[in-house]
Amino acid sequence: LITFCDVTFPNNAELRLFNVHLQSIGFGSSDYKLFKKFDIQNPDIESSKSVLRKLVNAYEKRSEQAKLLSTYIRSSQRPVIVCGDFNDTPTSYTYSTISEGLQDTFLEGGFGLGGTYAGPLPSLRIDYILSDTVFEIRDFEVIREKYSDHYPVVAEIGY
Repeated sequence: LITFCDVTFPNNAELRLFNVHLQSIGFGSSDYKLFKKFDIQNPDIESSKSVLRKLVNAYEKRSEQAKLLSTYIRSSQRPVIVCGDFNDTPTSYTYSTISEGLQDTFLEGGFGLGGTYAGPLPSLRIDYILSDTVFEIRDFEVIREKYSDHYPVVAEIGY
């Protein structure tokens, strides 16, 4: 899901704000149980194939979504801020495609690991606020309240 809106401030400054939720892997409780009981000496091949299919499907869909979002970002006549759940890590194709030429507010104003996933792999950073370089990143915070399987992220950005 990709949505955006254009914002005009009283001083006529403008920006385009994107809000995105990219394809999730779609793991269910049975997949997480498989991870907990996985035995390398005696693997559950069929369950492992199901997990692998989910991973491949999600990566392929996110790749296409990242390319589309990148096209929208690059074609904007206004400076952009991109917020959302990328469902992918900072070392991924998804992240590198979307973040090209933008600032990562966590890298500019945050600290630590910045993990945003509140599920079984809690150190994963998969939620982002990216901005054009015309903006000044003043602060970044991951709010450690478990409203869902993601922690909210907040950035203070100056224009």
